[in-house]
Order: sequence, then structure tokens, then C-alpha cells
Amino acid sequence: MRRVKESLQERVSMSKKRVYLSGPISGSSWDEATEWRVELRDRLEKTGLYDCQDPLRGKQHLQGEEAIENTSFEGVDGYLTLFKRDRWDVKQCDIVFINLTNSEQVSIGSMFELAWAHELDKYNIVVMEKDSIHWHTFVHKAASIVFTDYDEAVKYMEKVLLA
Repeated sequence: MRRVKESLQERVSMSKKRVYLSGPISGSSWDEATEWRVELRDRLEKTGLYDCQDPLRGKQHLQGEEAIENTSFEGVDGYLTLFKRDRWDVKQCDIVFINLTNSEQVSIGSMFELAWAHELDKYNIVVMEKDSIHWHTFVHKAASIVFTDYDEAVKYMEKVLLA
């Protein structure tokens, strides 16, 4: 009986899609950078169909920051480590969800993640307002689908595997 249960858990785990939660970090407060990720992760994982990867995992030392800056990443959290881990995460995922809503500056990291996702043939969902600083031909061409409304993108995401 135990082996049957383990086998079922393995099959469910294998069928789950891994989602990378991309979006601005630099210039954002900790709360701005994490709240939508936590909400989306909880919502998607509740379906039992998704496992989410958060680029801010292990970065709790930034909690309370009013504006996370590039200089916040040093030592083990250095630029090269950050760059390689985020690229590895995109490689490992099935879907990249890129939330660019309310961006006040270009998110270079998110643009790299979108480019990696495109190059690696990952399905990616981009969310941004029509007046977004990221509204650019390259973003539209690299995206699998673009939404201008966050809630619509999340509803779509919840249904991707159900179709």
C-alpha cells in the first residue's frame, strides 16, 4: 500500500508544471516584490497542478527594504550566483509568468528571463499595462501571450492545464 501511495505522489509530482515567477525586484520594496508572488503561488499551487519558483527565495535578509537595489546582492547572493540561479530556474521551469504591472523602471532581470524563456521555448505569460515602460515590440515577439490585466492573466494561468 505504501508503494502505491508513493507511486501516486510521484505521478502527481511529475505531472505538475513548474512556474517561474518573474517580475521587477530592483527598485521595488520587499512587499511590492513579494506580495503578488506569494498570492499567485498560493493560488496556483492550491490547484495541485503547479509548483512555483520564486527568485526571492532565500533572500529574507532583504525583508523590510523600501527599495531593493542591485547592491543588495553580494557574497553568496552575488551577481554571478544570482544570474546563474535565475537562468537555471528558467531552464527547469515549464512556464514563466512575468508580471510587469506597475513597473516604474525597466526590469533588466525580467527582460533577461523573458529572453531566456523565449530562447528555451518555454511558454511565457507577460502581464503589463498598455502604457508600460516595457511595452515594446521585442517583448511582444518573445512573449507567448500578453495580458494587460493581471487578474485575466491569472485566470488564464489557472486554466492552462485544464484545457
